[in-house]
Amino acid sequence: MPFFTPRCAGVETFVEAALEGQREQVMGMRQNGMLNINAANHTKMNAIGIAVTQNNKNAVELILEAGANIEISGCEGLSALSVAAREGHMGMVDLLLSAKARVDGPGRDSSLPTAVQAAMMTPMRLALRHNYPAIAKRLLSAKADPEEEGIIGDGPLAAAATNGEPSIIEALLAAAADVNRTGKQGQTPLMLAAINGHVEGVMLLAQAVGDLNAANEAGRTAVSLAAGGKEARCGEVVSALIAAKASYSQEDADGKRPLMWAALEGRAGCCQSLLESKANPIVPDKSLYPLNAAAKGGHVKVCKLLIDHNADVNAPDEHGDAPLLSAVEYRHGDVCTLLLQQKANPHQKNQVGLSPFQQSRNGRDRSVANAFKMEDVESFDYGAAQGTRYYVTAM
Repeated sequence: MPFFTPRCAGVETFVEAALEGQREQVMGMRQNGMLNINAANHTKMNAIGIAVTQNNKNAVELILEAGANIEISGCEGLSALSVAAREGHMGMVDLLLSAKARVDGPGRDSSLPTAVQAAMMTPMRLALRHNYPAIAKRLLSAKADPEEEGIIGDGPLAAAATNGEPSIIEALLAAAADVNRTGKQGQTPLMLAAINGHVEGVMLLAQAVGDLNAANEAGRTAVSLAAGGKEARCGEVVSALIAAKASYSQEDADGKRPLMWAALEGRAGCCQSLLESKANPIVPDKSLYPLNAAAKGGHVKVCKLLIDHNADVNAPDEHGDAPLLSAVEYRHGDVCTLLLQQKANPHQKNQVGLSPFQQSRNGRDRSVANAFKMEDVESFDYGAAQGTRYYVTAM
């Protein structure tokens, strides 16, 4: 059985009476002067915080009538409105706003620095963090600040873009939220929507931004981030950005183009969109070709797309490693089979004299060894094999 101090016991009794709608008992306890109506119980919640969390509007009205401070919930220093926003209780948000709750807080976690507390835990931030767009829009209609600063210098639009809810993005844009505002690592809302695969959000933001090719601190644009972002709809995001006239070939600070990022991350949909937009698979990024990167990562679908768009199956990287050697060394048997079928040279040596065929015989991976178990591979002559596939078995 939990231990209660006399004060906690009084709070528990008060809360129980409010939740049960016992008005006379609530008012009586308030008037006898023996209870701090805003005091917290053993769970560090006060009466209004508990009633808001339980979405008991009658109890909240009764507690407020008894004189409770609407700006204190006892829950991590949050205001009652912040708790309602965090819990997704729309009716409670309406009630508290009608009772003159401050739309911008206060709401803070006392363990955090003061500046972080004020920015991170406002009702708007909590509604966006927990993805309650209807509540966020209600708060905006009550004059919540569409430009309140977050802990990394971003605005509410960044949080909305990350979640990808079109209606709240539209509402924030209508409230004149800064579409070009940057936060952590120089990310804009458009970049955040792109990297998280939110097509509808990307389309809305792309219409509003001034520069579709703006780059973050690493020199990456929205197209580049989408190419290496979440897989589900990345191809659609890339297509939407390119349709809005974003560049599909802009290099980042490391010299990587979007096609390279798609190859590295194995994003076949992005590769398809970029290749259809005329991204060039035979131009290296700092001596590394997209096919080399895809082969090293074992991304067989991406390899097939690149080869279908005339990528050179024997193009070496800066170390002399051709795609086939990379596939062997990283034990991707399916990629080895594909490359051999496309006339990759199994005897092409790198700068230290290693060839794919030699490496395949070390017995480290059965799928790789099987790809090379063809009687003509050892004597394969790449020049004589043009137009033939006699050295490969069927997939």
